[in-house]
Formats: sequence, structure tokens, C-alpha cells
Amino acid sequence: MENILNNKKIIIICFFLVLIAFLIYYRFSSDKFSDEVIEKEENNFSMKHYDANEYLPVYMTDESVIKIYLNDFKNNMINNSQMAYDSLNEKYRELKFGSLDRFNEYIVNNLSLEFINSQLSKYSIGNIDGKKVFYVYDDAENFYIFVENSIMDYEVYLDAYTVELD
Repeated sequence: MENILNNKKIIIICFFLVLIAFLIYYRFSSDKFSDEVIEKEENNFSMKHYDANEYLPVYMTDESVIKIYLNDFKNNMINNSQMAYDSLNEKYRELKFGSLDRFNEYIVNNLSLEFINSQLSKYSIGNIDGKKVFYVYDDAENFYIFVENSIMDYEVYLDAYTVELD
């Protein structure tokens, strides 16, 4: 006990140093550094992370599918006539054009700024042998028939009179 009384000043100084250390710790561990606040901020701004094999369902309307098919086919006619030619129904392309060269002539004769800038104008939808059929007009009054085999797999007819639709 006598030793404590002799070192009274040192004990009081140590007590105040410990008290100051706790106050400093408390000050810097306030709400802006707490884990709870960080978690709340992360939850407000975080996005769902998807696994490698997880998918998002996408719901497409018939009109959006038609626009995709029309733009895809027109783009192929302008930039890749072989792909556009291959997209035509086999019987139809043989009777209507016979060769890629005649199809290219058809494209050159019908290629205009109006054709390039044309968009979907009107359409109707039918069904032939369980396949969806889109009858499409663009605003340049070009007519297309898209027979959908599966997603992004379609056959094209440029008229309804050359061959009977399969």
C-alpha cells in the first residue's frame, strides 16, 4: 500500500493516459467508421451478382421481334448479300432469282436512301404448320414475309405469289 501512495502521481498520469486513449478510440470509431453504416451504404448501391450459368428472362413482343428480323435482313442486304440470299427460302430464291448475281442486281435496283432509312410500318401475324409467320411492310412500302423456324432462325419471302408458303 505504501508503494501505491509513493507512486500516486504516476498512477494518476497512467489513469489519464488510458482515459485519453479510450476517448480517442471512441472518437474515431464513431458512426462514420462503423461496419453497420458501411453495410447500409453497400446495400443501397450494390447490384445483384449473377453466377456464370444464371440467366435473365427476356420478354420480347412480336413487334420487337419483327423489328429485329427486318433490320437484320435489311442490314444483310446492304452489307452482306450472301447472308441475305441464304436467308431467303430455298425454293423461293431458286424460282425468283436463281443465282446470287441476279439477287445482287435486285438489291442494286431497289437500293435507295428511302430503303436504307425505312422502318417497320405495319405487320400481321399468322401461323403455318406450327411456325409463326410475320407479314411485314416497311414505310418504303416494301413487303417481306418472315417464317420463324426458331429464335433468330427465319426464312424470308419478298412476295406472296412466287411460291406457296411452306
